[in-house]
Amino acid sequence: MTVADYVEMIIGKVKERYKNAVCLMSDEVYGDEDVDIEIYVPEDQLLEVEKYAHEVALRETEGTDSLQLLRWSAVPLS
Repeated sequence: MTVADYVEMIIGKVKERYKNAVCLMSDEVYGDEDVDIEIYVPEDQLLEVEKYAHEVALRETEGTDSLQLLRWSAVPLS
């Protein structure tokens, strides 16, 4: 799997669990470079969503070098 595949998987799992989440990733991904994911949710869900995204990323990338290329942050919806 590519880094972009892992990102899509993480975004899919976050959106499945948090229906109101809006997820954005870096515009372009070339091979094995860092990928930023921004997850927009209501302010009261920020820590919960960030923790969940981290857990999913750890679980899904176990045994690969992909985790070090992923960065995510939960951002309050305005």
